[in-house]
Amino acid sequence: MRRRFVAGAFVLASALLAPAPPASAAAPRPLSRPRKDDRTAEMPKFPASVDELSAPRLPPPFVLPELSHPYFDVSVGWLVGVAAPARAERTSPAMGIARATAEGDVIFPRRLYFGVTVPFAGALAPDASSGAKTLLGNVEAHVRVVFPLPTWLAFGGVLGIVAPTARHAHGTGAEAASTIAASLEPTDAVFFAPDAFAIRPAMDVRVLRGAFVIQARQGIDIVLDTATGRAVTVGRFLGHLGLRVKRDVELSIEGTQAYLFDERVQDRRRAAVTLGPGAMLSLGTIDVGAAVVTSVFEPLSGEIDRFVAARVSLVAHIP
Repeated sequence: MRRRFVAGAFVLASALLAPAPPASAAAPRPLSRPRKDDRTAEMPKFPASVDELSAPRLPPPFVLPELSHPYFDVSVGWLVGVAAPARAERTSPAMGIARATAEGDVIFPRRLYFGVTVPFAGALAPDASSGAKTLLGNVEAHVRVVFPLPTWLAFGGVLGIVAPTARHAHGTGAEAASTIAASLEPTDAVFFAPDAFAIRPAMDVRVLRGAFVIQARQGIDIVLDTATGRAVTVGRFLGHLGLRVKRDVELSIEGTQAYLFDERVQDRRRAAVTLGPGAMLSLGTIDVGAAVVTSVFEPLSGEIDRFVAARVSLVAHIP
């Protein structure tokens, strides 16, 4: 009996002398709300539209597309010039290029574009005996992708496929005339090569810093002559340096270079370079522009020594 009493008294004393549990242990603390500026646990958010990232629509360059235009664009450009002949006994030939292009974004607004280009050329044949030639060139279809960033940079890529739709043949006065006309735009000489099928990959980049616009394209043309089975490669570079004097007015200087990787061409004639100033004005749904283009060093065609040309561009934006 005494043992039971002693054991009971010991248990009761232990219970009374034991420290009370802290209040925090008795009741769980409520979860605190995260600070408004604490975003460490949030999932990354992406803009619903590329419009939140890309720059506003800019006046388009002459030799390059406006990288992230929001419309279906239809453009027509003319380039008309006169050249000094390589041989004194020949007259100065007049030459011209006309090009119609349509391009629009598909599926992914202002990110993915599809387009088509239809070129025409006209020039006087070097011998002058067969008269002036007006020619349909090779039609090109292209797909273009743009990756605009939320700051001052946008870049992308383009892949063009050129089909042999030109009707003139090798070794004719029409071929010589088309080569003279192609000297105006040497980076697009594949448009006027007979029996030509080409693959044209290229990379685009654009930098916006204040009122300055810098845009460039570097690519390579792999050209297959479907009549002879011979393939050649052409490197090309197109550059645009613009100054936006107003929101809808841009002054620019543009240059192009084509380099022929062809053992049949002399080293001094492998590079064809053009350069010239221009101005573009945006009028809402229509952009108009004018520029001057001249050859630097030797032009693409060996039949001419140098040239000066005027360029006019008209771009319509269809919402």
